[in-house]
Amino acid sequence: MTPRTLLSCRGWLWCGGLGLTLLTASPVSSAPTPRPQPAPQTPKPAKKSWKISTIQAYAKALNRSFPKVKGTTLAKTKRKLPSQLYGKVNLVLVAFARSHQKTIKTWRPHIKTLCSKNPGLDYMIIPVMNGFARLFGGLIEGGMRKVYKTQKARQRTLPLYYGRDLFEKGLKLRSTKQMIALLVDRKGRVLWQKPGPVTKASLRSLRQTLRRLYR
Repeated sequence: MTPRTLLSCRGWLWCGGLGLTLLTASPVSSAPTPRPQPAPQTPKPAKKSWKISTIQAYAKALNRSFPKVKGTTLAKTKRKLPSQLYGKVNLVLVAFARSHQKTIKTWRPHIKTLCSKNPGLDYMIIPVMNGFARLFGGLIEGGMRKVYKTQKARQRTLPLYYGRDLFEKGLKLRSTKQMIALLVDRKGRVLWQKPGPVTKASLRSLRQTLRRLYR
């Protein structure tokens, strides 16, 4: 029996009183083992950014400016606007009366979706009241905290007890009977502006503007 035959046998081989297990030898192949091919990589989409030239063109065409104001948020942090707005571009909702909170409520479900689809977009809610309301500021802000319960929402809500005239002048408002929705950058350039509650038309207009501003 040749060595090749022995390697192909199965069972026990008794040699010198010791039992040894014989394993089946596999035929040796001279062909190289093929290497696994790496999976094709999907190219990463190019990062989008704001079109500076388009922002400048929109700001020039609209010719409105966000006033410089400062105050304390519901999270008790001090902020100066517009320079300390959270986003490169921001959806800002400005309310001039308590009844405008209902109007803001119509916008709130859309804020998260808009921000998630447009990186760099953030938001701020600004209730503007007269100086007399400051006497009841603790009570007013306590009521607001019951509406804006998360830390993020409170950081983005800035009650002001002055400035109605500043907003009227900067935003060229004929009236403050309606809440105003704005797109604003940190330089105070207003890129889009609509009064009142959210509608299909205003939401479509806002999305179109964001698409043009963003690449």
